[in-house]
Amino acid sequence: ASFDPSLLRFPLVLRGWQAGDRIRFVYGSKKLKRLFQERRVGRGRRASLPVLADSDGAVLWVVGVARSSAAPVDAAGSALEITVMDGDTG
Repeated sequence: ASFDPSLLRFPLVLRGWQAGDRIRFVYGSKKLKRLFQERRVGRGRRASLPVLADSDGAVLWVVGVARSSAAPVDAAGSALEITVMDGDTG
């Protein structure tokens, strides 16, 4: 995923989701637990999904599930590129 570094609050943290985590969308915010239910992400898989958060703890990206409106795609200029790979693949 590409991010505009000028809009991010560093340091960024890649971590597992935590109870009470929320992600912001254009229409409002949603708890990750609810998002996982709506996207039919099983309980067992939720623990293995990386969550990218900023220095304030705001969720910017749930890898493979959703991206926050607080982290728009960089349209032009310098971009911070983050790639998350599955550790099980060769």
